[in-house]
Formats: sequence, C-alpha cells, structure tokens
Amino acid sequence: KNNSINIIDSDELKDNKINIIGLYDPEENGLKIDMWLSSNGEEIKFILNKLNKINLSSDANEILKIILLTNTYFPQTNITEKEFINFKTNFLIKNKDKNLIKLYLVKNDNNIHNSNLIKFYINSYLQNADLENACDIFNEIKFFENDYINKFKIYCLINENKREQAQLLFDLNNESGFKDKFYENKFNFLMNYVDQPNKDISDKNILNLHLSHRTISDFSYQPKNDSPDFVWKYLSSSNLLDNIDTINLEDSEKIALIEIATHEKNYD
Repeated sequence: KNNSINIIDSDELKDNKINIIGLYDPEENGLKIDMWLSSNGEEIKFILNKLNKINLSSDANEILKIILLTNTYFPQTNITEKEFINFKTNFLIKNKDKNLIKLYLVKNDNNIHNSNLIKFYINSYLQNADLENACDIFNEIKFFENDYINKFKIYCLINENKREQAQLLFDLNNESGFKDKFYENKFNFLMNYVDQPNKDISDKNILNLHLSHRTISDFSYQPKNDSPDFVWKYLSSSNLLDNIDTINLEDSEKIALIEIATHEKNYD
C-alpha cells in the first residue's frame, strides 16, 4: 500500500548464522534459552564426553535428552558451533531412535551440520532392506551438502520414477566435480541408458552394496570375518545369507563365521 520496496543485502545473508538448534521449548522443562550462553566450552566437552562413556539409566538418559535437544543459544567460549551440535548428533545416533531423529532433522532442516545424522538415518533403514522409509526423509528435508546423501536421493528419485528430477540432480552434481564410476554405471543402467550393468560388487557403503544387489541378476556375496556390520544386516534382511541347511558342517571356517554372525543376531 505504501509502495515501499525492501532491499536485502546479500552480505547479510552470507553472514547469517544458525544459533538455535533443538526440539523442545525451554519453558516446557523450566529451562532458559540462554542457559549455555556463558558456559565454558572446555567444561561442556569434558562433562559430555564423560557421560558418553557411561551407560546411563533411563531417567538420566531422558534428562540428558532434554538438556541437549532443548532450543538454546550456543555457548560462546572454547567450543565451536560444530562441536556443540555434534554432541546433539552423537546423542541421537547413540540412542538410535529414528522417530526422534526424523523430528530433529525436519525441525532443523537448515542445519548445515546434519550430514552425519542424515546418513545414519537413511543407512539404518536401508541396511534393514527398508528403502521406502529411507527415501521418505527426502520429502521432509531439502538442505544438505554431501555427495553420499545426494547419490542416495538421486537413487530414490529413480526408484519413485521421477527420472527427470534424478537426471537434473545428477547433472548438477557432475558440474560441481562429482565423480564416481561405480555409481555412474549403476545410474546409467537404472535410467535405461545401457542394457547391461557391469558386474562390479562394492561394499564400500550400504548404498553401493544395495545397488550391486539390485542391478546384478545373479547377485551373490559371501561376507567375511572382517565384513562391516551393515553387510551382515543387509544380507540378513534381504534373505541373502546362506541357508544353514546347505552349509558343509566340516567347513570349520564357515561354521566359525556363522557362530559370530549368530551371536550378532544376523542368523536365527
């Protein structure tokens, strides 16, 4: 009505920093938004690192959750923003509550330090052969800068038959210098650009193992004693482990491997 125009200085946008990250309103639990502001970062790191090594009771763990996930300003002395946020991230990963993690990611979508938490979230679903829930998070969050997460999102778009979006994101990543021959080959096959994928199997990460499984019709993989835990979990969840009834009982090495896998609850 007053014909005024607001001018936004781009320098101000560059200098804009996130200074509140969390889930809970401080007043809900009798806390204050500036409760960390004057704290000594060295003391915070010492105490939280010590707590991280202790098996806390459920009540103590609940108190720590409230303290770490309450919306507050960052402490300003002897601790960086990333270090402080990492305590929140590590707590969420240690507790493995995916519903809580999702709430945190959605509410703090503009947090530039979310990559490790997003990777844990999507990997924990995929290693249990649950691609739908792994991909669903990308309907909720938009901000991340990580090659692995970008590759995962591209694959999710292909899986949802959103090929144009997948191609656009793939091209943008390539223009920014992204290179991964293994992934590129699987991408081209899934996009129907080539008739046959290469037969390479990679267990570098859970996404590579899954892509190997999906694109190789006669996929077969034998885990080893030093195979990462996610390999066993994925093979077990996807019914790709050897059938116990067909295993040679005189193969002592194989039996020992299965005993370990059973102890880790990857075999019944």
